[in-house]
Amino acid sequence: MKNIFKILIGILIVNNLYAEEQKEIKFNNPKFSEPFANEYYGEISVRLSEWVPVGSGLKAILNIFIYSDGKFDYEILKESTSKEFNESLKAFLEKQKEIKYPVYKNRNIKLNVDFKSEG
Repeated sequence: MKNIFKILIGILIVNNLYAEEQKEIKFNNPKFSEPFANEYYGEISVRLSEWVPVGSGLKAILNIFIYSDGKFDYEILKESTSKEFNESLKAFLEKQKEIKYPVYKNRNIKLNVDFKSEG
C-alpha cells in the first residue's frame, strides 16, 4: 500500500507517492523570491525526500548547509525522542555529504529544515 506524503517548501507543496511511511520535510526559512528559487528548493526537497523515516509522530530540526562548491553539510538543532529515528536520519545525511548538491547563484545556502515521520 502506498501513502501520500507532502513536502512543504515555503508556499510550494509537492505531493508524491511513497512506500509505507508518511513524512514531511519542511523548509522553515526560504528567503528567495526569484522564480528559480522554487525550482532550487524543489530539487533540494527531492534529494532530501529519499530518506525513509523510522517510526511515527517524530520530528528532528536541522540546519542544512549547501556551499557554493556543492558540498553538503548539516547541524542537528533538535533530535527526535527516538534513537532509531535519529540514527536513520544521521546515516542518510552522512551519505548526502558524498553527493554534490546544486548551487544557487554561487552562494552558500543555510536552510532550517524539519524532518518528520507521520503515521
